[in-house]
Amino acid sequence: MNELKQGTEIGDYVVLYSMTNKEYTQTYCVADKNNFQFFMKVYDMRHTPDFLCNGKDPLELWAYSRLGLCDYLPRLQHYGRTTVNRTEIVYLVTKYFRGKLLSQYIEENGPMTQGEAQSVALSLVKAVKHLNHRGVCHLDITPQNILLESNSDGSFTPKLIDLEYACEWPQNGERTHKVQRFEKINPYYSHTELLAKQKVSDSDDLFSIGAILYTMLTGKRPWADCPITSDMPAAARHLNMVNWRKDHPLESLLEPLDSVHPPLARAMELTMNGYVKAEELESLLQVTMGEEGQDSHVGLGQKTLHPSLMTGFAAIAGLDEVKQSIAQHIIWPLKHPEKAQEYRLTLPNGILLYGPPGCGKSYFASKLAEELKWKMEFVSTSSLAVTRPNPIGFR
Repeated sequence: MNELKQGTEIGDYVVLYSMTNKEYTQTYCVADKNNFQFFMKVYDMRHTPDFLCNGKDPLELWAYSRLGLCDYLPRLQHYGRTTVNRTEIVYLVTKYFRGKLLSQYIEENGPMTQGEAQSVALSLVKAVKHLNHRGVCHLDITPQNILLESNSDGSFTPKLIDLEYACEWPQNGERTHKVQRFEKINPYYSHTELLAKQKVSDSDDLFSIGAILYTMLTGKRPWADCPITSDMPAAARHLNMVNWRKDHPLESLLEPLDSVHPPLARAMELTMNGYVKAEELESLLQVTMGEEGQDSHVGLGQKTLHPSLMTGFAAIAGLDEVKQSIAQHIIWPLKHPEKAQEYRLTLPNGILLYGPPGCGKSYFASKLAEELKWKMEFVSTSSLAVTRPNPIGFR
């Protein structure tokens, strides 16, 4: 399926820009008729594997239909089926979350503090409890599927996203699925029994949380030295990981953490060995946070963000008068066009930011774009031509 162009209409939404383009799915930032932004996932049903479908719909739609309200999971806003460029698609629309993936945060900032890691892990447990109570197993909990949504007050809320590989959770025991379903799961964060026998159990998602806790504290994947590559057949990747874990047991993996983070090392050991349920892990993390000092008393949605996670004007220290002026004369009229017209408020023709190189002009402009929820394109003067009369680059 070819990437959808900007301005393509899908149902009641218009494509703003592309985010990812994979074999049978694509994701976009889209806008509704009121110009509010949303996240849209598009399935090309001609190429979507049968084992990821529920009849004529993707299984992800089935998973969303099971969910209720949960602060740590996206909620389906709308879905539909249509034809675009002679291609039958199914599209799913959820809220557009602003922030960074956990994988990006760790790559840029290194390991998290114990309090930060505990907070994220606790939110994941709450998300898994919600899924499991509704008969859903996520099966793809990795740092790439955890979004740290930034809030206006400088806090963040972890979100467990992407239910593409979700399946029915076997509440009355283990359930075996088709081997193909597990071809693309991440072996570093998947339960050993799942890799070896393709059996889904209530320990799978909890194992993934324990593995992610290890990554948050160390900045590395668990069993990162295992000799597997993405071009290997899935069966070979899984077998290599299973055998590697036999020769490198969990206790040796967690040994370096015993002296640095003993309570969390114990929690990972219990979780990744399948000795605790979701409710027990939740209680264990809550008690551990209460015993670990001031840094661990950080509540979900109440911690100060690293500056790289802040968006909009919240990420700019100082310049209060400038921000207030722009908010009053530009942002408010743009967000309330009817009121602006009623009060006969007009927008300026542009904004001129001046100062020496490195003083933050481009940074301020990017945060203004985030405040307006607009896309920004940086254009250098060397790339301008007579045919490009608008050098600002805002959309």
